[in-house]
Amino acid sequence: MSDAFTADDYVRMVKIEFPADPYSELASDLVESDGLLHLQVSALARLAREAKRTADWGTYRRIMRLADSLWRNPDHQLLNALNVSFLEHIDFEGPNGAHAWQLLSPELQIGWRAMQAYLEKIALHCNPSLRQAKDKNRKRRKRK
Repeated sequence: MSDAFTADDYVRMVKIEFPADPYSELASDLVESDGLLHLQVSALARLAREAKRTADWGTYRRIMRLADSLWRNPDHQLLNALNVSFLEHIDFEGPNGAHAWQLLSPELQIGWRAMQAYLEKIALHCNPSLRQAKDKNRKRRKRK
């Protein structure tokens, strides 16, 4: 098995896949946040959201292919950044959501679902009224 991808690998791979021209904003974000992996990964999530919003499926596909490559063998730091600063910040709502979802690999779909379940668990833990409402809905479904 090869070595795990690191923060340096992430930056290198993003720069190769998305050169400064025409992706100057992404390139600028990488430079401005040098050494701050979560900010660098969130820059890719912003590009993904914009590509989804504008239906730029070529760019979106490339982002998801890159994310999938990194997702398959990240070190701990990169895995955390991919979860917290990438998967947590992409969505599949709106008119382009269903198509965007189809462009994720099965592994990224599993990762995204796991992140959403984790966020829901935290929200329920932090807000007892949400937990009570969820329990009430669950009881209603059982009775039907």
